[in-house]
Amino acid sequence: MGQWYLSAVCLSKCAAGESCEDLLVRELMEGFQDAIARKKGHKAALRVTEIPRVKPMRPRQIKRIRLALGASQSMFAYILNVSPKVVQSWEHGARRPTSAALKLLSIAQNNPQILLQSEATSRPRFERRRVALSHGRRS
Repeated sequence: MGQWYLSAVCLSKCAAGESCEDLLVRELMEGFQDAIARKKGHKAALRVTEIPRVKPMRPRQIKRIRLALGASQSMFAYILNVSPKVVQSWEHGARRPTSAALKLLSIAQNNPQILLQSEATSRPRFERRRVALSHGRRS
C-alpha cells in the first residue's frame, strides 16, 4: 500500500489521536472479523461504495471546457495526454472520449483550473541535449 494512500485514509478516517498503524490494524481486524462471521453463515455488514458513471459529453461541452481553460487544442491535448487530432475529433463529433478521458473531462467541467494545478506540479522539463557519438570511445 502506498504512503499516499495511507496518508489519505488517515486524514479521512483516523479517530483523534489514532496513528496510521493503529487505523490499519483496526481495519484489518474488522475485515477478519467480518470474514469469520461470513464463514460461520452470519451476515456481515459490507461497505459498499458506489461510483457514479460518467455521462457522455457532446462536442460543444468538450470545447467549452477547453475554452474555459483558455487552451488551444494542442495545449488541451497535452494537458489530457492525448494527441491534438483526438481533441479535434472530439470537438467535431467524429470520435467520443474513452471512459478514462470522460472522467477527466467531467472533473475539468466542474473545476477547469484543477487540470492546470496538477499539470504545474508534474510537468516535465524539456531539455535539448546534444549527444556526441563516437565509435566505442567516450569523449
